[in-house]
Amino acid sequence: MLDGSRRAGLVRAWGAGLCLCAGLAQANNGINQIGFGTESALMAGADAAMARDTAALNTNPAGLAHTKGGRVDVYAGAAYFMDAAHGDSLGNDRQVSNRVVPVAGLGLAQRLGGSPVVAAAGVFVQGGAGADFRDLRTPFGNRDDLSSLFGVGKLMAGLSWEVTQTLSLGVAVSRVMAAAEQRIFPQTSSAAPQFFGVAIDDLQASRTAFRLGAQYQVSPTLRLGAVFANRVALPLEDGTARVNLGAVGLGTVTYRNARVGGFGLPREISLGAAWQATETTLLSVKVSRLGWSRALGDSVTQLSDPDNPFAPATIQQVQSVTARDRTMIAVGVKHDLSDRFSAYAGFNHMKQPIDAATLSPTLAIIGEKHLTLGGVSRFGANHQIAAGVEYLFPSKVTYSNPQVPLGSNLTGRMEYLAAHFMYSYLW
Repeated sequence: MLDGSRRAGLVRAWGAGLCLCAGLAQANNGINQIGFGTESALMAGADAAMARDTAALNTNPAGLAHTKGGRVDVYAGAAYFMDAAHGDSLGNDRQVSNRVVPVAGLGLAQRLGGSPVVAAAGVFVQGGAGADFRDLRTPFGNRDDLSSLFGVGKLMAGLSWEVTQTLSLGVAVSRVMAAAEQRIFPQTSSAAPQFFGVAIDDLQASRTAFRLGAQYQVSPTLRLGAVFANRVALPLEDGTARVNLGAVGLGTVTYRNARVGGFGLPREISLGAAWQATETTLLSVKVSRLGWSRALGDSVTQLSDPDNPFAPATIQQVQSVTARDRTMIAVGVKHDLSDRFSAYAGFNHMKQPIDAATLSPTLAIIGEKHLTLGGVSRFGANHQIAAGVEYLFPSKVTYSNPQVPLGSNLTGRMEYLAAHFMYSYLW
């Protein structure tokens, strides 16, 4: 049985380990993808004034008004991490084991009769990926695993209304769903210094969100767009935790109720413009203000209902995470090479939102600069195929976080190449 001092030590030591797995890693604009749907992605997210396929549900729902009859879009993609590594003074320099991260989406839109209203529904992978480090050196003289896998998806439905020939308004409502699991040196248990590894599975969250949008055709060559989306808190609940208390004679204790708070999607305010510079070339820009300071905050973890009466009945830990609001800038170009083929390119930039002092190996959101390139081919009046690539320029951060028990001079690196593909059928 643990005495009072050992119980307090358990909470402190376990909480220090938890900082390693605050839950997010290897994302794009924070934990969001830079774009949704291939046209959005290939213009690097410069989509507020350009949105016009079913992915407009998740970019600017006013763009659904461009649907003349109906359409189905099937999207798939994957990112390959050429470099996604953690280094520290213990001698670790490890790449993640999950170097390929897939994404997908599906959307359907239909104009309601001859009305000015278009209805749509879709499912999208919003973002988040996570890091899975295997066989790391630990401060306890052994090797163990460290991972945090986190994903966010959306089920969405929305409407767009052509108020006039130049003004369209849109609204989308979504059910945001998140899932996570964590491994914090689960095979490690030490009485002095005191540390007890943990594994948490089946964490889930589900919340409702909305997105409002407008597009206004100022002239035949200039269209403006605006978007507002609310902040969505995603408290992760209903998980199960296994704490390794072998060093104090209790073996592995299962806590049947695990909760982790402090994560969410940010409030978004976006403005954009699309300019038809020539008959064949269109330029698009978007500026977004993303409220990460309220979306990502202190991580509050609670474990309760252990299966061993001699273990602590509850464990609660508050871990500091500091995020800052960021401005994202995206610029894209579309050039029509023929009636049947258009080329796309774009550039996206946003500073990483997490303060370096609260980073950890699995909370290293350091990707900032993205370049995209691709094209769309049209086959007859009903079929389109879009494909392209996205490159995240190499990023590196060196940081010091005393809450992370992996020594000093911690580093994180990230570089990836992603592929995007979408098939569209229009009628």
